[in-house]
Amino acid sequence: MTPEEFYAQYMPYAQSVSQSTGLDPRLVLAQSALETGYGKSAPNMNFFGIKSHGRAGGNTLQTSEFEGGKMVGQPASFRGYDGPAQSFQDYANFIMSNPRYEGVRSAQGLDDQIAEMAKSGYATDPEYGAKLASIASRFDPSSPPIIGADAMRAIGRQPQGILATEDARGRSGRDRPTLLRARHIQGHGGHTCGGICRLG
Repeated sequence: MTPEEFYAQYMPYAQSVSQSTGLDPRLVLAQSALETGYGKSAPNMNFFGIKSHGRAGGNTLQTSEFEGGKMVGQPASFRGYDGPAQSFQDYANFIMSNPRYEGVRSAQGLDDQIAEMAKSGYATDPEYGAKLASIASRFDPSSPPIIGADAMRAIGRQPQGILATEDARGRSGRDRPTLLRARHIQGHGGHTCGGICRLG
């Protein structure tokens, strides 16, 4: 899954978390992207690497923690979920109920929230905050949804502009069709707006 695909699929969940916690959805999405490698690895639908912390039904997995100046592997028990919606909702509950994240909850703006998250101990990686900031900078929650060539055809529309060019390349076998800056189609009438997503 590309970062663009990850954004398109999981931003609605991040925005739901934002509404209940006050966290910037870009921070939520950045944490999920970092913890799962943009959705490549989410064992038992755990999108935030939340450990069991005594909760029954956990799954023991191998993880890496920063100790003594280096990353070391060790087993740990992690929560499991039925799907991404449940995982994102539990993340919201986890942030809201844990005093450790009081600074994150009270911080204003993306940069301050990232700084507080880095200090909170959510992860032991000393570069965690910098990594979150780098990933979060790719996402713009105010942008319209991204529509790829396959999705355009599915709703009875032909890819246009640069998207059509990329689609032709993919169909010829040179490249896989990618999610690019596409015109957003609103409603069933097929009206197109001029907005494009700012990703990357």
